[in-house]
Amino acid sequence: MRRLGKTTVLHNKGLEQKGSGANGLNGAKLNPVLGGRGGMSRGATGVCLLLALLATPGCRYRFERDEATALIKRVGAERVVNGVKALRASDRSRKREVPMSQWPDVVQELEPAAVFVDDEGVWIAKSSGFVEGEGLLIVFPGDKDPEERWGDPSIWRVGKEVFWYQFTG
Repeated sequence: MRRLGKTTVLHNKGLEQKGSGANGLNGAKLNPVLGGRGGMSRGATGVCLLLALLATPGCRYRFERDEATALIKRVGAERVVNGVKALRASDRSRKREVPMSQWPDVVQELEPAAVFVDDEGVWIAKSSGFVEGEGLLIVFPGDKDPEERWGDPSIWRVGKEVFWYQFTG
């Protein structure tokens, strides 16, 4: 860097800054990595703030009950119930995760994060956090429907044999 009157030239970057003062920048130091004067631009600050908010545990996507109702109305409750019949295992005494390669087409259409099967039915997780989560519970035909309730978990019917659930931890 060399000083030419009121112009400071950075030879390695080919940048030119005009101003007054000892270094031509009113006392500010040039930092080409951070955008000239050593500070972040508004855009970079916004991106950093957005990333910080997304990394905050309370800022996760939540699959709400009205969204579940709309999804099941669009896809069809009967189609979903019939599609998951193949996932019914002979041993339903323990919860097991269903590998993505075994998801029926209708389940893939629901875009789950994970799928589990247990004695209550098929749990289609749409969102989850450390101890929280929401999704759909598909009860197998002939099995007893869960009682609708607020609590942990909250369970509400969104279609025939299809329920929205929420764990709050």
